[in-house]
Amino acid sequence: MLDGCAPDTDEARGLLIELETQTSLPRALRARLLGVPAHSLRRWEDNTRKPDRAACRLIALTCAAVVGLDAFQIRGIMMEQANAVARDSSRAASERLKALRSIPHLGIVQAELSRRILGLTQDADSSERRAA
Repeated sequence: MLDGCAPDTDEARGLLIELETQTSLPRALRARLLGVPAHSLRRWEDNTRKPDRAACRLIALTCAAVVGLDAFQIRGIMMEQANAVARDSSRAASERLKALRSIPHLGIVQAELSRRILGLTQDADSSERRAA
């Protein structure tokens, strides 16, 4: 798929669903990871709009780059990138400000992911106790 050709729209949609399933990242962060508006991602996922060829290629490249990473690792990479943009004085002030604004949101996502993992762990522990 990454041999220079973009996947077709059905393959790209499958990759988006796989990205959602594997990372458990909220749509807003998946959109930020792809560099597209959240409403575009929603339409692609809902199959109400089809991504163009360039977007299909972007989806394939992004998914290939994050395969095997968990949500915490992806969030960490996004946090590092936001920090780098915010510190880069050669960037426009609006771009740096946008990056700064995203940092607290990424921290909230980490807290939410931790809460979910804790809940899953507690559920698994409860199941094991009932089975024993």
